[in-house]
Amino acid sequence: MDGTWQLAIDSPIGQQPAVVELKTDNGAVTGSMKNSLTGVVTDINEGTVVGNKIDFAVSVTQPFPLSMKVSATYEGNSMSGEATLQPYGTFKLTGERSDGPDA
Repeated sequence: MDGTWQLAIDSPIGQQPAVVELKTDNGAVTGSMKNSLTGVVTDINEGTVVGNKIDFAVSVTQPFPLSMKVSATYEGNSMSGEATLQPYGTFKLTGERSDGPDA
C-alpha cells in the first residue's frame, strides 16, 4: 500500500488525475494528494487501512473548497473504488502504484 499512486477520478467534467503519496503504520494512513491539473497539494486525514481496503479524506481549498472521501480496495499495484466529492456526488476511482515496495 505504501508508495506513490497515480489516481484517476471519473467526474462529470472529465477524468481528474491526482498523485497520492501513501504511508501506512498500524492501520493508519497518512500522506498527501496532489491535483495533477492545478499542482495543489493537500494532506490526507482520517486515513485507515484494513486488509486490502483503504479509506481517507482530503479537504481541498484551491481552486475552490471541496471535501473528498475515498473508499477503495487495492491488490498489488492496482486500486479501484469511489471518491465522494461534496457537494458533487460519488464517482469511480482507479489507480496504479508508480513506486513503492511492490511497484
